[in-house]
Amino acid sequence: MIRDFAFDGCVCLQEVKIQSSLQSIGKFAFNECKSLASISLPSSLQSIGECAFNGCIKLLKIEIPSTVQSIGGQAFQNCQSLIEINLPSTLTSIEDGLFNCCTQLVKVLIPQTVSQIGSCVFQKCLELTNISIPSYVNSIGTYAFNMCKSLKIIALPSSLLSIG
Repeated sequence: MIRDFAFDGCVCLQEVKIQSSLQSIGKFAFNECKSLASISLPSSLQSIGECAFNGCIKLLKIEIPSTVQSIGGQAFQNCQSLIEINLPSTLTSIEDGLFNCCTQLVKVLIPQTVSQIGSCVFQKCLELTNISIPSYVNSIGTYAFNMCKSLKIIALPSSLLSIG
């Protein structure tokens, strides 16, 4: 386990290689690691805590293992260089603010297992042009797509009961 706040504010940290037995990354573990550009997550990983990678402004891409069952809110908030991310099919919800202010985010693959999308999830994702919401999603929180200035196409499923 990488504990809460373990590397919080380590502004010079550029790369992290994690042991293969790691199961969880705590809250704010790599918060504001402004130079972090590369991290390898092991296939044993099961959870990523709230704000775990918040403010990692140089992080371009992250591969989330299919074993991850939960990702805390705002885990990737303010990852301003993040371009693309695939969420694992083990997730059933996308927590509040997960990609808030990921200004360069272009592509997100949301698995069919997701039924809820929280508030402010894609807020200020300025480069996001299209997104497909899975067929089992029944609710999307407030401000979920607020300030997505490039968003041109959104496919909403018939299962959707509420937005905002």
